[in-house]
Amino acid sequence: GVGVELDSELADVLRRRLGGPHEILTGDVADYSVLQHAAEIAGEVGVLHGWVNSAGITRTSNLHEVDRESVERIFDVNLFGAYWGCACAVQTFVRQRSGGIIVNISSVHARAAYSGHSAYDVTKAGIEGLTRYIAVEYGRLNIRANAVAPGGVRTPGAVTGLSAEDIASIARVH
Repeated sequence: GVGVELDSELADVLRRRLGGPHEILTGDVADYSVLQHAAEIAGEVGVLHGWVNSAGITRTSNLHEVDRESVERIFDVNLFGAYWGCACAVQTFVRQRSGGIIVNISSVHARAAYSGHSAYDVTKAGIEGLTRYIAVEYGRLNIRANAVAPGGVRTPGAVTGLSAEDIASIARVH
């Protein structure tokens, strides 16, 4: 398998742990050329059968106090990263005449808005639209696409700055 990791130290750790025929590229999933390179490497090993777009970030965002840099980064990683990844996968599947499967990681945020997460909510809804588009446009070529939409995952990043009361409130609402 081939993966892309932004953090070079983590990429090194992954390379050591995975070993074998795996390749971890250091790069940004928002960079189309990085994903093209990943597809090329996968093609050198054999036929590409599947592609997973799982990169995602979130930061507080709303419409009344816009942090343009933060919002653009969320869109770049979450939506454009998935879009470029899907494009690379579809191009490879079409060229191989093999069909294939794309799995996009969405979120419960695609269907339920969360206060303070405007950009993340929009990007995850966009991923689901992109997934449906692939199914409609490329299903006839045996290219399938699915979106997996996990609920909230209590990670350190997800609860940073939240009190126990905040977390309980979120759980009650959603």
